[in-house]
Amino acid sequence: MIHDITERILLEEELHKYRFQLEEMVNERTLEVLVANKKLNQEIQERKKAELAILESEKKVRNIIENPGKGLTWWMRRVRLSSGTVGKKRFTAPGGPWWWGKNLGRSIPA
Repeated sequence: MIHDITERILLEEELHKYRFQLEEMVNERTLEVLVANKKLNQEIQERKKAELAILESEKKVRNIIENPGKGLTWWMRRVRLSSGTVGKKRFTAPGGPWWWGKNLGRSIPA
């Protein structure tokens, strides 16, 4: 008895082709997920850095409020103001916030 297996061979080849295509699709999707995961991890790190910067900034502002003389003097040195009084040194510039030109160690509004 002779059987024609041509159809079976063609079906097996087609099945092999679909398996290969499926494997390619899985590999592509895996790569997409890895790239997205890396991007999300970078965003997480950036947000953690931003959160730490905010906490540090809040700490500095709190220090300025709780210790007005020390805090504002430090802050003025830090941002290099163009007008105001620090110790005996006077800086001038037209206009500006309420504290420009004042001795900040003694003059803090409530």
